[in-house]
Amino acid sequence: MYAIRLALALAELGARVIPLCNQPKDFQERLNETLNLAEPAKGRGYRERICQPQPVHLVPIGRGPNRRVNRLVRANRHFGIIGKQLRRWQKQHGKKIDQVFFAWMYDDDFRDFRHAQHQFGFPWTGLYYNSRPFRMPGKAIPYTGGLSCPERFVPLPSCRGIAVADPWIIPALQSLAGPDKRVVAFPDFTDLQLEPPSGLPAKVKAMAGNRRIISLVGHLQRTKGLVEFTAALQRSELKEAFFFLGGEIYWGEIDTPTRMALQRSWEDAPNLYCHLQRLSSEACLNQMIQISDVIYAAYSDFPNTSNIMTKAALLKKPILVSDGHLMADLAKQYSLGEVAPEGDVDTIAGTLHRMIQDPYLDQAETNSGWQAFAEQHTPERLRSALIELLADG
Repeated sequence: MYAIRLALALAELGARVIPLCNQPKDFQERLNETLNLAEPAKGRGYRERICQPQPVHLVPIGRGPNRRVNRLVRANRHFGIIGKQLRRWQKQHGKKIDQVFFAWMYDDDFRDFRHAQHQFGFPWTGLYYNSRPFRMPGKAIPYTGGLSCPERFVPLPSCRGIAVADPWIIPALQSLAGPDKRVVAFPDFTDLQLEPPSGLPAKVKAMAGNRRIISLVGHLQRTKGLVEFTAALQRSELKEAFFFLGGEIYWGEIDTPTRMALQRSWEDAPNLYCHLQRLSSEACLNQMIQISDVIYAAYSDFPNTSNIMTKAALLKKPILVSDGHLMADLAKQYSLGEVAPEGDVDTIAGTLHRMIQDPYLDQAETNSGWQAFAEQHTPERLRSALIELLADG
């Protein structure tokens, strides 16, 4: 979704866009769906400027401190493939590629980019989504064990600027990048298409009856607060609420005893329905958020934002988040919900109980923060951010 929005915004600014991705057919289908909804004249303009997506078959970059040489070789091959493909495109079409935009930058992929920038051979900008090095300095990235390392690639001469999702880290990242590079906050985007209330959403709504629905949805893993969510739904003050747990679970970093305890609790809970597989579509996920009264996002070891938060805000659903990081800052700034100390089940349960009461939900319906948040996450805001990021001089 974000890559489509980027391509459209760049095209609208007059750039010719060459999408490189590992699923070009899917990209083209999603792009066509979007363009079919646009005004005919505008749609034709987009099609003229957005070239046919190109497949790129990248080499996975090695992980872990014992694989340094392997990582260096793979980084050269990884970025060398992209560079060669772009130069081949230039030769075939007789046009010059001025700059590359990396739509999603992972520290592990760019850790050794400085050794490969000559093989890559193009100036670049990119979206750096990771707040961890500034909000949780020195703490390892979950699941990979590596440390965040923007200092290894942001200051490089080939970098022209960096986009971020966290406006609060801009001063620190700007200091790291240097005065000649722009660091710009980008908005978040999400698909808000809703499906008719049938299938899973209708089933959950029927099971809940008159009870308030509290949902934890999305890609579920250790950092998504599974343990605290499970503990909270068993509290006496929340026995009259209905909980929904929906999404594919990644069990990495969850030990076997904890996994078994969670599964037993889920099987025994009379006020919980689990759908432990990927939801059938984005529209189904949106509909599950739409039928919920409160969205649970009290994550742990999670300094970044989440697309679930964006969906909840744009669908005007109150959200509970953990204190201390970006999601808490956004929740406080726009009054998007409530904040609880990370891992504090007593406060989490008490806050959820307060959030599902009629006075709280009635007041949330008139919250002006929903509109203020929405105004900062629009295609127009993305275009203005791109103009700022890509400006000469």
